[in-house]
Amino acid sequence: MANSGHDVLADDDQLLVAELQARPRAPWTDIGGALGISGTTASRRWNRLVTDGYAWITAYPAQLFPVTGYVWITVSPRRRRHVGATITAHPATYWVDQLDGERTFLAGVAATSLRGIEATATEIAEIDGVMDVHLQLCRSVMHDGTVWQPKLAGPVDQEHPTIWRARETGDVARPSETDIRLFRALMRDGRATYTELATATGLSDRTVRRRLPELLENRMLSTRCDVSRETLGMESGFFLSIRWTARWRSLIGVACRMPGARLVAGVSGASPFLLQFWGRSIADADMVVARLEAAVPDLHIDRIDYSVRSLKRFGRYLGPDGRVADDALAPDVDLFDYAHLADRPT
Repeated sequence: MANSGHDVLADDDQLLVAELQARPRAPWTDIGGALGISGTTASRRWNRLVTDGYAWITAYPAQLFPVTGYVWITVSPRRRRHVGATITAHPATYWVDQLDGERTFLAGVAATSLRGIEATATEIAEIDGVMDVHLQLCRSVMHDGTVWQPKLAGPVDQEHPTIWRARETGDVARPSETDIRLFRALMRDGRATYTELATATGLSDRTVRRRLPELLENRMLSTRCDVSRETLGMESGFFLSIRWTARWRSLIGVACRMPGARLVAGVSGASPFLLQFWGRSIADADMVVARLEAAVPDLHIDRIDYSVRSLKRFGRYLGPDGRVADDALAPDVDLFDYAHLADRPT
């Protein structure tokens, strides 16, 4: 570890994280073999990172939510802590960042219908201290944390299909009670073994071995490895809201291949592209903009919002140092509380 305000992962640990980001549930023998170490050593090092709050593996049923969006929230300074805690605990939010400017928070939200998203935005607007709420619906996600890797491993250079696209509610499969049990167990530990999952869910080992591969294959359930931004030496995060351009394919292609890109999404509104990057400092935003402008001469950036810190990311609460907090996953708050979100009042 080196220290520059935060502990920074050693290169070997960053490579381990990168390998698990590519294959979150691969056997330890395969992970270790790719790194030139034993599976036992790889497992031991990973368990240390998880215990220290630097990295984690979770699961999320994104394909079950045909509607997602991003809620920009402006808050009275005196109520910032209260509002932050409230939106972080809300079952419809899977990601919350605290921002630097007049917009105080950005929250990623998900639901089974457009009315569900609208209901969530309304609930957030009614929190004491919230002054303004602006919702942008997500049309599609071309790049996100599931395919991103640390800069040490280099940019993603292969073509990736669209990761998520808004769909009709009727096109979405309905999970069974068995599926929901598996979702919740894997949200807590995305690398849990079949035996551990059977114990945690009360299902038979045979049922888990049959159903889990089906859920992963049809993408009703996806696993992902996440890592603290700060512990990669990336002190800054920032969001670019970009106006429509006829060269949008070039914009997306370049953005998806930039090492710091964490999100490339199509959204509603006057700025229909939302990009998120991680960087070593806030000055990295200038380099990102310069590279995008070189590829897309008519680029028009509506605004840049800087992330002060992340409060929540895919089911984990994060502390001020970027590491997973002690109360990382409250027992009554799941990443996606499907039963709650599927029955929103209309």
